[in-house]
Amino acid sequence: MGDVLTVDSGYRKAIETALGEAAVSLIVEETEQALQCIELLKSQDKGPVTFFPLDRFANGNKSSTADRFSIEGADGIIDWADRLVKCNSDFQPMVESLLGDYLIVSDMKTARKHANKLRNHRISLITLNGETVSTWGPIKGGKNGATDAGVVGRKALVEELKTKTNDISKQLQAEDSRHEDLKNKYQQECEAEVAMSKDIKTVESKLSDLEIQLAQLHFESRKEVESRERLLKERDTHLESRRVLQEKIQSIAPSLEELKKSRAQTDAALLEVSNELQELETRLDGSRAVVQDSRVKLVDLKSEERHLQ
Repeated sequence: MGDVLTVDSGYRKAIETALGEAAVSLIVEETEQALQCIELLKSQDKGPVTFFPLDRFANGNKSSTADRFSIEGADGIIDWADRLVKCNSDFQPMVESLLGDYLIVSDMKTARKHANKLRNHRISLITLNGETVSTWGPIKGGKNGATDAGVVGRKALVEELKTKTNDISKQLQAEDSRHEDLKNKYQQECEAEVAMSKDIKTVESKLSDLEIQLAQLHFESRKEVESRERLLKERDTHLESRRVLQEKIQSIAPSLEELKKSRAQTDAALLEVSNELQELETRLDGSRAVVQDSRVKLVDLKSEERHLQ
């Protein structure tokens, strides 16, 4: 029975409680099949089994579901039990017959409250935890098992577990793929790290060369600075010397003017003396010519005097 019914996980415990022994019973098509099975069990010395022949429910042999009272808006009442079960249409009359007199409610407090109100109806109220309060007498309750996966929920649970298993398998495949991707990425990162290490060494070598060049440039720059400072000092010295010379020039400028005037006067006097000298030389040349003539005449006179003697 439990294998042909589908129930949401939240209602499984309540539905299994409502079914009772029927949850583990066997379904057969006809009453004759059930009787044959019982004879077979007897012949093999097997224990008793409950059978549900579908032909016994085909002619409307079911609970008075058509005469149900309305539960719409009732506080804490979830629904009639047979409405919470899904099954093949062939099993629907049987399900209505077995579960048509059960109301599923949220808890024991709700079950007690509505059981008192519904004393005129022969029904049982079952909580989600499987506790039962009937309007006609019996009350059932106590601690349930740790799992809600009973006979009714077993097939659905298996399907759920299969689905979860498939999902987990897909997740594992995805994780394996992701792990492989991460592994490849890690390998690539390692290779990139090795290449980066080489690049770093190359950069460090270049950096070392640059540091040496920078040190050389710094040294040369310092020398240039020192040379510039020296040249600036020399320029300042030259400027100072020039200033001193300019001051000296300015101080001797009047004397220079006086010297220029004296020179002009001296040049004029020198020119006058030169003219006088030239005139004297002319006179001297004339005197020399007279002296020369006189000497010639004297010689002639002396010669004549000798002849005369």
